[in-house]
Amino acid sequence: MELIKNEKLRLLTLKRRNEGLEKKLDQHTTLYDVSACMIICDPATNSTSFWPDDSAQVHSLIDSYKANPSGVRAYIVFDFISKQQKNADEEVVKPQKKNMESK
Repeated sequence: MELIKNEKLRLLTLKRRNEGLEKKLDQHTTLYDVSACMIICDPATNSTSFWPDDSAQVHSLIDSYKANPSGVRAYIVFDFISKQQKNADEEVVKPQKKNMESK
């Protein structure tokens, strides 16, 4: 990835990417019913923006993150997939057990 030399174009690209990230984050939090926040630091204007716009919600999410033990903070993708696979296997086994018991 290269630095965009034209400053106006670079700022416009940053704005578009931020809007895209906010849209995706909103979709994921709604679709998967999870809490999330995003903090974006703009070095050109030396400003910080937050998503969601409600600062109380952002602060409560950060506080809940800090309250978790450090082991719970890091969630490895492999662990997530393993857990999902285990849950899917259990969903398959339950009806099979019911079928065996009814026979």
